[in-house]
Amino acid sequence: MTQDFKLRMLNLLNWIGADVTDPEKQTQLATVKLELQRELNSFQVTSLHRDDLIGVGLVPSPSLDMERLASKMSDDYCEQLFHQHLHTIATDGFDVLTIENAISVLRNLCTDICANPDEDMVAPVSMREFKDFVHSLDTDSRTEWDYKQLTLGLSTLKSELKSYSDLGTYETYKDLIENLTIYSTVCEQ
Repeated sequence: MTQDFKLRMLNLLNWIGADVTDPEKQTQLATVKLELQRELNSFQVTSLHRDDLIGVGLVPSPSLDMERLASKMSDDYCEQLFHQHLHTIATDGFDVLTIENAISVLRNLCTDICANPDEDMVAPVSMREFKDFVHSLDTDSRTEWDYKQLTLGLSTLKSELKSYSDLGTYETYKDLIENLTIYSTVCEQ
């Protein structure tokens, strides 16, 4: 399914759902909508067609279980090359930061806020504690990070930036903070 089709289906279910009054059907509809929403956040990397087999010199029988073959190909790709290629390709000309670069930007931002607070405002204790925490992060050993503390600190940082008179500062770092918050929340689970 294409992203456009998934979005159209979700919109249709939202429209239909407005008229559903039966609690059981509402629950079923909510479940389908949730699954579709998850699908909207996933993007297909590739697909497998019988012509692909022919292209590599194989003759597929009519009874070939293409779904099972595709699943095994997907598992193999994910186990062997997917993550390595994803990192290499995504950092080559796409709008992504490595976690090391993101933490470096975050460290600089926290240091700037604590060293140069806006006008008469003194950086709050929680902000100074978060700065110390961010500076203690070792990007080589992310498995040991306290992701809950990172998530909470990012929330503090976001609030702090919003209170600055220079809203350009907030706009500059808003996406970085949002993306790091998502990253931290996922890793926390």
